[in-house]
Amino acid sequence: MRILLIVFCVIIFIIQCNSKSQNQTKFNNQENQTDYQNFKSQLIGVWGEQGEENALFQISNDSIYYFDHMDNPLAYELKEGVLAINYSGQILKNKIVKLNSDTLQFINPSGEHIKLYKRK
Repeated sequence: MRILLIVFCVIIFIIQCNSKSQNQTKFNNQENQTDYQNFKSQLIGVWGEQGEENALFQISNDSIYYFDHMDNPLAYELKEGVLAINYSGQILKNKIVKLNSDTLQFINPSGEHIKLYKRK
């Protein structure tokens, strides 16, 4: 009887731990989704170099429009701090170093550190 009681308590304990783990995973997934939405909303806008009069490109919800080629939008994807741009079938991965409401810094595929500012 005592062994049965101990086994029952261990089973209840394992079930409770598993339940907490699943709830924590759900919370983390929701938190990651929120972080992604915040990240993406900060990315959307018109970007250019400091001291330059003209902007380089505009980022929308699903495309990047370079002002020299506005008729040819490029699809992009955000994943794990990388801005991947589909340029004529070739994926160019840019590692984002810093992103806030007015600054975008990334390292391009050539290893150059690029610093851009959002236009108002």
